[in-house]
Amino acid sequence: MSTMESAPDIRARPESTVIRSRIPAAFRLQFAVPGQLIWVPLIVFLASWAIGTGIGLWIQQVAGAQNGEAATMTGASQATVWTLGFLAAYVASHTFPFALALSYSRRVFMIGVSLAFAVVAAAFGVGAGLAAQLEELTDGFGAEAYTFAVPFLVDDGTIAFGLFAAALTFAVMQFGFFWASLYRRVTLILLWTLIIVIVAVLAVAAMLVTTYDGWPTVFRWVVEQHVAGLAGWLGLVGLLGVAVNYALIRRSTA
Repeated sequence: MSTMESAPDIRARPESTVIRSRIPAAFRLQFAVPGQLIWVPLIVFLASWAIGTGIGLWIQQVAGAQNGEAATMTGASQATVWTLGFLAAYVASHTFPFALALSYSRRVFMIGVSLAFAVVAAAFGVGAGLAAQLEELTDGFGAEAYTFAVPFLVDDGTIAFGLFAAALTFAVMQFGFFWASLYRRVTLILLWTLIIVIVAVLAVAAMLVTTYDGWPTVFRWVVEQHVAGLAGWLGLVGLLGVAVNYALIRRSTA
């Protein structure tokens, strides 16, 4: 047998095999700095919950007698969601160039990022569901002070609420990633022009709905979807965001 015939096959592996082998590394890359997608969101989650609960307890102590001991609800639970949206934008502006320098393809990077976002969003959904369950079991820590267990959102149970929280977080993270990616592709003037156009379109839509007294119909539709249905819609928005973001970064340069 000749030397050539006995030599190992050194042909390059198929592209699909290379992609699959690098996806776990692209996923782990998002957590190379643990504070970015782990500790900062966790700190914001606990701090916002503590502050929101503290405000609720204080309101009940000060004004509870005047308002008939009505339940107090704060919007502090949103803090972690928007924090993760900003951190997702940071991934697009800082981690993406670093990944290109490490020879990750844009497809592999986007898959790894989306999986990391999904895991983080799922973790927040679990945390939000458990927090809502604790608030319900303790009647808002004995003072009807709720940060997560907001009526309507928990009417279908804390599991459905957790799914909603996870889907919302994933969609917001894709949204944050989108704007940072868009900034890399267009000029600052074009970016602000697009923002103004979107705001104008939303304002006109709101004016039309108000003019034709359509808000009751809108609210009725939202209520009829229930929390699980809204989670499904938000999940579709998140998946659409993945496709749009991949289209944006395909030709983006570091």
